[in-house]
Amino acid sequence: MDDPMQRDVQDESLKNQWLYVFVFFALLYGFTAQRGVSWQDNGEYQWRSWNGQIVSQEYGLCRSHPLYMTIGYGISKLPLPFPMSLNIFSAVMGAVAVANFSMLSRFFTKKSFLILGLTFCLGLSHTLWWLSTITETYTTHLAIFTFELLFLFRYIKTGRPSNLYWLALFNGLGISVHNLALLSIPVYAGVVIYMLSKRQTNFRHIFSAGLFWAAGLSPLIAASAFKLSGEPMGFGELVMDILVGGYGDEVFNVAGVTKFALPNAFFSSLNFANLLAIFALAGIVALLKNFRRAGLLRKTLIFLTTVHFLFYIRYSVPDQFMFILPSLVLIGLCSANAFEFFKVPRKIQDRLCYLLLAFAVLQPLVFSGVCSFAQRHELAKRERTIDRRNEARYWIKPWKNNERSAQLWSEAVVELVPQGSVLIADNSSRYALFFARERSGKDITVIHGAPEKFDREEAYFSVTQIKSSPEHREWQKIRSFPRLYELK
Repeated sequence: MDDPMQRDVQDESLKNQWLYVFVFFALLYGFTAQRGVSWQDNGEYQWRSWNGQIVSQEYGLCRSHPLYMTIGYGISKLPLPFPMSLNIFSAVMGAVAVANFSMLSRFFTKKSFLILGLTFCLGLSHTLWWLSTITETYTTHLAIFTFELLFLFRYIKTGRPSNLYWLALFNGLGISVHNLALLSIPVYAGVVIYMLSKRQTNFRHIFSAGLFWAAGLSPLIAASAFKLSGEPMGFGELVMDILVGGYGDEVFNVAGVTKFALPNAFFSSLNFANLLAIFALAGIVALLKNFRRAGLLRKTLIFLTTVHFLFYIRYSVPDQFMFILPSLVLIGLCSANAFEFFKVPRKIQDRLCYLLLAFAVLQPLVFSGVCSFAQRHELAKRERTIDRRNEARYWIKPWKNNERSAQLWSEAVVELVPQGSVLIADNSSRYALFFARERSGKDITVIHGAPEKFDREEAYFSVTQIKSSPEHREWQKIRSFPRLYELK
């Protein structure tokens, strides 16, 4: 019989485990979070949150991330330094994901040291730590995804409809944060159909779950209604705008392998600067070898891992390595099965777990060493340099507390450019320049890309070399400032 007292002790132990893991990684990510504005998409999300731009005016619903932007807008109204407070939010979400992972691992193993080692492998992994220190949607999506897995596994174990409702709600919320949440739906549907065939659920439960899913989707539904009010379109156009937007070639992979494949493979490999790959291989081999008797829970894990990993390796975009996060969690859970089917002596198991933990906590030293090597041999050179940004340090070291290149550069540019000027920015720098201009109070117009025509009376500066210009005027590089041009 199930002893209620023993169950209460176990529940309390699990709560403490979750809390300890969460606090540790929230402090780690929080203290190493970037203090100011960021480059590229990260700067865009900071600027949109600051201005309450829930629906993206340029990239459509696919890149709107309405729930994340709503949360970001709320954070911007708090009496806290912004955008650092939004970077801290990423840290908190990353810590939630790691804490949830430590709980999820218990569905597949009871070995505490194995769980501890895998938790530190994930928590100190390059990409999760990197994304937990800047403004990004991925850690929020990952936190929600781990809640989805938690309720999915409970639903498979118990068949309780309440777990199905929570699963549906979190999946809807996940889609409202990032479209990555759509990938799991076919597997979830397969589980529900299986439970229906075994009479462990019914259509009333499925209908109720649909209502919870719609509730989770409400931020995206509201964003869609807002866009339709200003830009009428057909239902098919709306669906495509939500699903892929302008990224159809990349999503369906008709774009092929890009020039970014090699650096993305390198950054992805940094997540395995530990023994995770070895344990994952053992776990996956064990699961596949014993697939028929693996049970619904482990079969579901295999299907989810396959779906997410296949999407990640064929999604050809410049920041492809960031899309590995769900796969990392699922690979970690596969690793938890390493000892479940192989007959390994207990002493050897314990030693392997200690070794796993030791390699996991040494990951920061590996990142520092790889960064120093890349700097020494100039391996991080780019065709298009970004002023004040050390490329090796920026991309290889996940901690960003002492990385201020976007803020220092944008403030220096705004200080140099005279009042009344037009400053032409590229996609990487414009949002940092927006913040710098606003904080300086200077009357400067920041635009993205060269204007159709140049006004003879205006003073023009550009962060990139532009071919077009008015007659008898040419762009001259400002020698005292790298990557800044003035129209003479």
